[in-house]
Amino acid sequence: MTVPSHRAEMRGRFTLMEMLVVVAIIGLLATIAAAIVMGRLDDAKKAHDSKTLADDVAKKDKAHVECKVLAEQAKMYRLKYGDYPALGGAQQSVVAQLCVDPVR
Repeated sequence: MTVPSHRAEMRGRFTLMEMLVVVAIIGLLATIAAAIVMGRLDDAKKAHDSKTLADDVAKKDKAHVECKVLAEQAKMYRLKYGDYPALGGAQQSVVAQLCVDPVR
């Protein structure tokens, strides 16, 4: 009868050191992946915020241009008919609030 050696008993098993190395490698890869994902999320958030700001500026510019067009049309009306068009109370206050150069 032969006595089994230590190597024969270890066949098919992992040592503690091998398991620690594997866990360390997996942890390192997970850290790298998390850093990449978080960086992409920050970039996406910045891009979204920038797009939202650009949209807000474009909407304000559009409203300003529309008010200027409205003011020019009112001036043309006054030239043709001698007076500005009559506006109701609510309409007049809206025009005064929106336009930098109100009609009257």
